[in-house]
Order: sequence, then structure tokens, then C-alpha cells
Amino acid sequence: MGKYLLQRLLLFVPTLFLITLLSFGISRLAPGDPAALKVGVTAEGGIAGRTGLNERTLELLRRQWHLDKPIWQQYLLWLRDLVRLDFGRSFQDNRPVLEKIAERLPITLAMNIAAVLIAYGIAIPLGIYSATHSGSFGDRLTTFLLFALYSLPTFWVGMLAITFLCNPEYIALFPTGGVRSVFHSEQWSLWRRIADYVWHLTLPMLVYTYGSFAFISRQMRSAMLEVLRQDYIRTAYAKGLPGRVVIWKHALRNSLIPILTLLAGVLPALIGGSVIVETIFSIPGMGELSFRALVARDYPVIMAVFTLSAVLTLVGILLADILYAIADPRISFARKVQ
Repeated sequence: MGKYLLQRLLLFVPTLFLITLLSFGISRLAPGDPAALKVGVTAEGGIAGRTGLNERTLELLRRQWHLDKPIWQQYLLWLRDLVRLDFGRSFQDNRPVLEKIAERLPITLAMNIAAVLIAYGIAIPLGIYSATHSGSFGDRLTTFLLFALYSLPTFWVGMLAITFLCNPEYIALFPTGGVRSVFHSEQWSLWRRIADYVWHLTLPMLVYTYGSFAFISRQMRSAMLEVLRQDYIRTAYAKGLPGRVVIWKHALRNSLIPILTLLAGVLPALIGGSVIVETIFSIPGMGELSFRALVARDYPVIMAVFTLSAVLTLVGILLADILYAIADPRISFARKVQ
């Protein structure tokens, strides 16, 4: 395992280099000029409104942002800054990119960690129930309800939730957006502030996670059904072990491989967040930041999000491989490095 981990870590650098090279090229080849958007140049080449800016201003901005250089030179300059862990300054407000990410990241981390706990905490028991009661009315009903939820678009459910659960004309159970009340005060007690955050994030979290239940539970059901057909499970029942022990101690551990595979994609989501949910509920997270950066052609922010997501993707895949070996001792990576 040690040699395998070392080999994977050594592959991180060329893999990350290739990912950043492709993402940098794609972002630069996309139509639109961030300097023109900054000063308000229209599609016809004129100046929108009475800004008093001219082509000289555009040249100065492009020179300042290195947009006047060939793409390969821009990439080398960006790569030089990346080695120093400097993602540059945002084109929109000239603030350091890491500073903007540091402001948004805690909210997105809290939302995504809570979403993972909620989704897996509900979907795994549902999948186990469906597998152990395969073909029953409860299994069919659960499958129908979960896939009905899975088919509903997130933006539509979010708008309905705001209309019917945040509107005094119907039921005003939750706020319409944001992460804290307008009258929020730092002098509040810790529990009151936590309760305020929970009140604001409950509805977005429900909208964010409902679609995950069907997919995760079906993966868990399929894996559990396959394990339950194995000979050692029948032997465990024949020895007189209680059904709860057989399911939760013997079958569950060997059914976790598909679930661990899904976990490899969890870490990148901690950075990317959910653009739709954060936009609908006006949550200042990483998803909203990424969307605004794409609209404004804010290359430094775009590349920072791309790079951090790529690193977390590689780490997530490696972590999933390690968890495979922990969950199933029969899995060994030693042969791959011999």
C-alpha cells in the first residue's frame, strides 16, 4: 500500500498540470473580453453610457491583466504565481482571489458537509430496507417516491418552496434567502446565532439534498442485494445469527464499495457548491462566486476554483482507494506497483 500511495502522489503533479493546462486554454478560448466588460464596451465596439473611457483604457487593462500576451505566455505567468500559492487578483474588484474564496468557503463547506450527512444518513438505511424487503409493497413505494423526487428539477422545487413555505400568503415557515436575519447581532448568544443559521439553511439544504436520496439508495440497494446472495451470508443465517447482526455487521461492510466510490466526488463539491440553490436562496457561497466569475470572465477566480476542485478530486479518488482496502481486506494495490 505504501508504494501504491507514493506512486499516486507522484502522479498528482503531471495530472494536475494537464488539468490546469486544459482548463486554462478552454477558459481563454471562450468568447468575451473581460477588459471590454470591465469598461462597458458594447458588442458593436462602442462605449456603453457616458463612461469617458477609450481604447487606451482597454489597452492598459489588457496589459495589466496580461491579456495582450499569447495564451501560452499567460499560462506560464499564471503557473509561476500558482507555485507561490498566489491566484492573483479578481478582475471584478481587484481583491485577492484567495481572500474572496476565504469569505465564501465556510458557508459552502457547512452546506455541503451537512448535505452529505443528511443524504447518506437517509439514503443508506432506505437502501438497506429496500434490499432486505425486496419486492415488498414498502420497497415499491419507496422506489416510486424516491424516483419521483429525483425527477423534479432543483430550480423548480426551490421556487415552489420559496412560494409556499416562505410566503405569508401561504405558510411563512422559513426566510426567503440569506444565511442570517437582518437584525442579527454579534451580541447574541452562541446558541441563538446557531439557531438563526439553521433556520435560514434548513430549506436550502432540503432542496439541495432531496435529489441525492434516490441515486444513493439505489446504489446501496443493488450492492446489498448482491451481497445477500453470497454463500457466507446464507451460512451466517444457518448458524443462527440474528438477522440484524448479519445485515449490519457482515453484509453492510461488503456493500460499501459503490458508496465509497460516490464519496470520491464529495470533496470537489465542497469547493464548487451548488450554483442553483445558492442563487435561488441568495446564499453567498462558492457556487454563486463561481457563477458570477463565469459571467464576468473573471479568469483568476475561475482558474482558482478549477484548480482547487482538481486537487480535491485527485485527493478524493486516492481517499476512496484507501477506503476500499479498509472496507474489504481482499482488495490490495500491492500488485499494481510490482
